[in-house]
Amino acid sequence: MSPKDLYAVLGVKKNASPQEIKKAYRKIARSTHPDVKPGDAEAEKRFKEATSAFEVLSDEKKRKMYDEFGEDALRMGFDPEQARAYKKWQTRPGGRAAGFEGFDPSGMGGFDFGGGQATGGFDLGDILGDLFGQRKKESGRASPFSGFRPKPARRRGGDTGASIRISLREAVLGASRQISIDKPRTCGSCKGTGGEGTAACESCGGSGLRTGQSRLKVKIPAGVLDGQRIRLAGQGLPGAGGGPPGDLLVKVQVQPHPLIRREGQDLFLELPVTVGEALYGATVEVPTFQGSVKVKVPPGSQSGRKLRLKGRGVPRGEGTGDLYLTLAVRLPAEAPDDELKEAIDTLESKYKASPRAGLDI
Repeated sequence: MSPKDLYAVLGVKKNASPQEIKKAYRKIARSTHPDVKPGDAEAEKRFKEATSAFEVLSDEKKRKMYDEFGEDALRMGFDPEQARAYKKWQTRPGGRAAGFEGFDPSGMGGFDFGGGQATGGFDLGDILGDLFGQRKKESGRASPFSGFRPKPARRRGGDTGASIRISLREAVLGASRQISIDKPRTCGSCKGTGGEGTAACESCGGSGLRTGQSRLKVKIPAGVLDGQRIRLAGQGLPGAGGGPPGDLLVKVQVQPHPLIRREGQDLFLELPVTVGEALYGATVEVPTFQGSVKVKVPPGSQSGRKLRLKGRGVPRGEGTGDLYLTLAVRLPAEAPDDELKEAIDTLESKYKASPRAGLDI
């Protein structure tokens, strides 16, 4: 992690609200993202610094720790309780608050630095070693705590997201699709530590992660809903300290179908029929997502009449919805000739009353 002040990196005040922090980061990201300025090393460096700062200041817990302990709180394995214990010791009556330089163990009631165990009731070596690692005195002599290294806390990686567009047919029947994503991986240069001490890794900007493209197989379950997320376990951000990786959540976007409408588990389709099929009745072939079926149109059917095909809808849980057909009587598209006019006149004479009789709003 860079030793720069994180608030200064984003150009906000220390009491900035979460909204102000987010707005500041987005402004920087819009102007420095590698997709916006490809090949610009300075812009990329600025983007990485801003991203690292935003990751800390946008997280309530991380921000609180940073405000209390500064950049030390950003080290892997930092223990706030030990830090507070050390601060408490520093501010004791007669104590010094100068860090290692000028440290006088005699005022602590007798510490044995050979074994690291203090007779005063706590292990100062553990506290200082975990906090400060292998710092050396200005005199050039190694610190008595130089054998201690901070141990990374075992932590599960975070979840990440992606999206996929599918057809209504795929949503109803289920499918298997391949997607390409920019997947974060542990940085090979710093092995995920983010750098050494306060020096940020140049390869990943201190994040401990690098991004590379990966192809993943997504199994889409039958009956998936628009906006539903499919979880791919272990395909998210790498874990820390040997922890397991997070998951990838793939958001499904179902494209509208030009002919079929979905409502829950049911499907709706307008079925065109001829005048003769509506008058005399007929058996017509109807396409469904599960295959074509033959449907009987009852004699004397009017436009708007609904027919139900049971079990031809969307599977969901234990059951499957239905397909509803709405009949739509279609007239010939050609202009009527004498023969057709005569047939129409005959048909008109069969109306015993106006079809609009009783129409009153």
